[in-house]
Amino acid sequence: MRQIISGTILLMLSLQLTFGQKHEQIQEKMWGISNPAFAITEVPEKWKKESAVIMARHIEYEFKFRANTFHDYTYLRQRIKLQDKNAVQKFSELSFLSYSREKVYNSYFSYDAGRSIRFAVIFSNKTYLGIRIIKPSGKIIEVDPQKEVVKLKTNKKGYEKIAIPNLEVGDILDYYQCDFITNGQQLSEVKEHFFADEYPVLNQTFKVRLHREMFLRYMCMNGFPALKLTNIRGKSIEEYTAYYTKQVLKKNLQWFYPRRSLPVIRFQISRYTRGSQNNYSQQNLRESLFTQKPKWLRFLKKRCKQKYRKGLKKLSKETLVKEMFYVARWWYRELGILLSSDQEPGYLHKKRLQVYAVAQEMAYVLDKYNIKYQFVVVSPRHISPVEQLGFYFERVILLKVENPACWLHLSSGHSLFKTIAPTVQGVKPRLLAPKWEVKYLTNTPISPLSFNKVNSVQQVTLSKQNTLNITRSQQISGAIKLGYQQAVLTKLDIAQSAIKIDIARFALALKHPELLSSRKKIKKERSTQERLARVKTMIEDEYDQKIEKVESFELVQPGRTEEHPNLIFKDAFTLNGFVKKVGPNYIIEAGKLIGGQVEIKENQRKRKYDIYMDYPRSFEHTINFQIPGGYEVKGIDKFNFKVENETGGFISSATKEGNKIIIKSRKFYKHNFEKAEDWGKMVEFLDAAYQFTQQKLLLRKTLD
Repeated sequence: MRQIISGTILLMLSLQLTFGQKHEQIQEKMWGISNPAFAITEVPEKWKKESAVIMARHIEYEFKFRANTFHDYTYLRQRIKLQDKNAVQKFSELSFLSYSREKVYNSYFSYDAGRSIRFAVIFSNKTYLGIRIIKPSGKIIEVDPQKEVVKLKTNKKGYEKIAIPNLEVGDILDYYQCDFITNGQQLSEVKEHFFADEYPVLNQTFKVRLHREMFLRYMCMNGFPALKLTNIRGKSIEEYTAYYTKQVLKKNLQWFYPRRSLPVIRFQISRYTRGSQNNYSQQNLRESLFTQKPKWLRFLKKRCKQKYRKGLKKLSKETLVKEMFYVARWWYRELGILLSSDQEPGYLHKKRLQVYAVAQEMAYVLDKYNIKYQFVVVSPRHISPVEQLGFYFERVILLKVENPACWLHLSSGHSLFKTIAPTVQGVKPRLLAPKWEVKYLTNTPISPLSFNKVNSVQQVTLSKQNTLNITRSQQISGAIKLGYQQAVLTKLDIAQSAIKIDIARFALALKHPELLSSRKKIKKERSTQERLARVKTMIEDEYDQKIEKVESFELVQPGRTEEHPNLIFKDAFTLNGFVKKVGPNYIIEAGKLIGGQVEIKENQRKRKYDIYMDYPRSFEHTINFQIPGGYEVKGIDKFNFKVENETGGFISSATKEGNKIIIKSRKFYKHNFEKAEDWGKMVEFLDAAYQFTQQKLLLRKTLD
């Protein structure tokens, strides 16, 4: 027993010594960084009005693969001059992940085995910190992270924070944070680093260090400098380095894609075959040309036989392609709704692993029935231009069909035939051809302004409790629908609006409890409550105030079919923040009933970067305000606005009709992209929309 206890004590001491030695090595490495910028104490005159200035930043990524374990090390050191109280408050705490070690189970779908393969991965992370405060006098104060750690309460992974004491305006905060992560993956997640910050950064160093059998694939975009390669210890370690001394600020930006505007490097580490560095034109794309027979083909044949009393060969090409699209949507996005709750997660996980192949499967059907098409690859607008294709699972494969002329893209469970997602609209597609010649087609189509629309009609009355009772009907079309559908649709709504296929003999047929009469009522009540909670959140976000409850909700049309493509619903609720009683009179903030509008601050009126929006769109509101008996209304004329130019517009009016005030407004964006020099034109109608929300109606008590 004594030997066991002694051995345990020795082991604990050994671990403590190892940890202490590791921390000492990191301290020596981080404080010993030789960059002279870490010795600078004075800020250039042009930056002295900034809240803070980052004098120097060093970021280094190191990757190793040992004993079937992937080691991902990140070293960060920053030296920050704090120039006002806001900066002192912001940097008075540093947060980081708590130490953890756990066994995580992952899975992948094996076509050979015909099932998902589950495997265990040991995941652990450890953070090392070092903090110094340099006073204006030159005095250096060392902060002990162990003494200042405070636990943060979170619902997910545990975090810790360091409270940095005695920070004052004029101090320099010099700190490092090193995160060591280990797991059993063979491929790192995609990482990215920007040479940009909300504060000026005077000197930046970026490094990637790779040990044996590790390979780097990367993209440098928007002026990120080329990496310089240095071999260390022969060729057993490769080190890639970039330096940057320009100051790129990103502050208060609206409609902004950082990866399309700021200097950025995006990279991924692999221990497999070496790919040509910074070259994505051929990586993994050739396999996209292969077609594969879909498992849902038999259901396509069955559906068309039942619906049209014809085989697929006798259908028109338009009908065949349309039915193929909706059967593929049913297979990948809707069939899981029919499963029981315990079956659904694993089944949908398998489908998510396969869904990237849907283009190849649809191509198989097009080939089989002699319908001409082209494979094209695009990069989503927010990631990169097509000339620098994103990483494999970031790319999107589309099918361009010749007859019927259309693009096929199954982007969500609510996708409709002949529509593509906003993320790939207006981009230059690259043709995938067997001989691999580089050929670009004309840009993918952009949905027109009339296609993406919100039309809202409100009936508004003033209650005895000085609140506004609102009954609203909304009709939403085009790409705007998706966010609303995620909030207002239940699984039962999706199942009931899915295409009908007789799958009585299918092993997974109709087992979802919501579709079984014995439990339908209970499940329907639960899903209704969950929907009302989501709708409540949506209303609160729209009007920027809390509401007690959603008093009623009616789904008129889910907007998931060709025959009825628009989402339509009605709701009722009470707002208590837009009414102010002044003696016997009332002030109604009627302008805010169209929802929150963008307020352009003074420091946002000049813009350097281009404007990226999701899609052209319009928002139309009709507000029918019931005038209470015994009151007259003043201020109607203040709701008349008209601003329109080549980027968009805001037009509104207000009239009195009987005992109602009718307020109408229309705000619209004509394009999904504008050049930075046209920002001023957008500001014109954005200002008008914001000013509209500041207008009020006065209800004045009449004398009679």
